[in-house]
Amino acid sequence: MKLRIKRRERIAFDAPVREHHLEWRCAPWDDAGQRLLRCDVACEPAATLASHRDCFGNQVHRTALLSTHDGLVLSMQAEVETLLDDPYAVEPVALERERAWIADSLHQAPRLWDLVLHRDAAAPLLEALLVGEAPADVGVPADMAEGLPLLRPNVALFVQLQDATTWITAGCTVADTPARAGETAADAIAPVAEPSAARVLQSATGTAAELALLLMALARGWGLPARLVAGYVYTGAAAAPVSAESGVCGLPGGLHHWAEVLVPGAGWRGFDPARGQVADAAYARLAVGRDCADLRPLRQSWKGEGRLGACTTELRIERAV
Repeated sequence: MKLRIKRRERIAFDAPVREHHLEWRCAPWDDAGQRLLRCDVACEPAATLASHRDCFGNQVHRTALLSTHDGLVLSMQAEVETLLDDPYAVEPVALERERAWIADSLHQAPRLWDLVLHRDAAAPLLEALLVGEAPADVGVPADMAEGLPLLRPNVALFVQLQDATTWITAGCTVADTPARAGETAADAIAPVAEPSAARVLQSATGTAAELALLLMALARGWGLPARLVAGYVYTGAAAAPVSAESGVCGLPGGLHHWAEVLVPGAGWRGFDPARGQVADAAYARLAVGRDCADLRPLRQSWKGEGRLGACTTELRIERAV
C-alpha cells in the first residue's frame, strides 16, 4: 500500500526567542517493512535542515534559527510504500525452538536486551499478580485482573501476543487525553502524568500509547524484546486535515501508537490494543523506542524571554494510486 502523508507543525512563542535549536522526528522509516519513496522537509523562517539517525534508527531532522523570531512552521511531505501484505504470515518455528530463536536474536544483537529489561511502572503490579497476590492488595480491580494472560509453553508466542492484545482491547477503554498527576482529567492546571501501563491496570482506561505499553510490559515479562511505535495509520476516512494540540508523548492528533514485539519466525510485528488488531499494511512506522520519552517528535531549546505557546499539527494521510 502506498501512502501520501502531508504534515505541518506550527510552533508559537509568547515573546521573541533566538538561538533556537530543534530536532524533529517526522519521516517514515525506510527498511524491510516499508519503503520511503520520497520525503521533503522544510522550515519557515527559512533554515538549513540536516538529518541523522538516532540510536533507535529513527530519522531525525535538525536545524537552528539564530535570529529573533516568535514562531516557526515545519512541513513534511512524504510517500511511503508499506510491504507487509499479510501480517499473519509467519515462518513456522517449532514450539520447542522458539525460546532458542529469541536467545539467538539477543546473542546476535545485545542491544535488544534494552527492549527486554526496560521496565514500566506496571511491571511490579504484573509480577505481584502473577505470584498470586490479591488484585486489591496491589490496586488492580478484580475484573481487570481476571483473565490476565499467562505464558503458555505449548502455544506459539505469536498466538499468545494476539490473545494478550484481545484481552487488553476487550477490558479497556481508550482515552483521548492523558491522565493528570494527582487530579481529575478536568483539572486543566494539573501537570500531565507520565504515560504508564499502570494507569490501564488500575483504571481499565488509557491512551493508545498506554495500552501499547501494557502489552509491552506483558511481552517483556515473557522475555521478549518489545518496543513502542509512533506512526501514521491510513483509515480510509475522508482526506481532511487534522489539527490538534500536541498531547501525550508529544504526539498530535492524527498519529497513533502501537507495540512491536520480536516474534520467532516473523521478526518485528505490530500489535495494536487500541484497535484490537495486528498491524497491517495500513500502518507506517515513524519512530520506535523503549517508551514515550524516546518518541517525542520535537526536542528544542532557545534563548530569550519567550515561553512556548501553542504547538499544533495539521496532518493529511491519503492512499496514493
